[in-house]
Amino acid sequence: MGITNYTYRVIFNSYSFKFIVLATIIYIFNLIPQAHCGLNNKCYILALEGGGDKGSYQACAISGLINNLESNLTQYDVVTGISVGSVNGVLFSTFEIGAEKNNSEFLLDVWRSLNKSSVYQNWMFGPLEGLLYKTGIYDTFHFTVFCKNYCIKNH
Repeated sequence: MGITNYTYRVIFNSYSFKFIVLATIIYIFNLIPQAHCGLNNKCYILALEGGGDKGSYQACAISGLINNLESNLTQYDVVTGISVGSVNGVLFSTFEIGAEKNNSEFLLDVWRSLNKSSVYQNWMFGPLEGLLYKTGIYDTFHFTVFCKNYCIKNH
């Protein structure tokens, strides 16, 4: 009896993001053929939640897991995330399986080098301009450039 025999429902309440992450994991797990799973036909999944300032916490937690667990337990087959978790997930996924220690150091270096102006800036006429005429309240162009440059420079 496989995981596909069950029905998953997402209940939207104050914990909706956690349910969405769980539903995403289950959906992705159903898409992964068993041949792509790690050792012993087990799939290891890293799910990262959202919340802007949790990104640096996630980087430290990932580093702690990688430095304190056996290496085969931190070789993730699937990495997924929401909001800042998706940013960390993309950065984490830039390394091959087996290079987790380098990966965690890279992730920590990214968070050590971030500052407010590299993440967002006010529009020329403030948040109202962003709300009415732009794609968001703040200008995040510099963060996009930072991520692209950081990934290209280091890989």
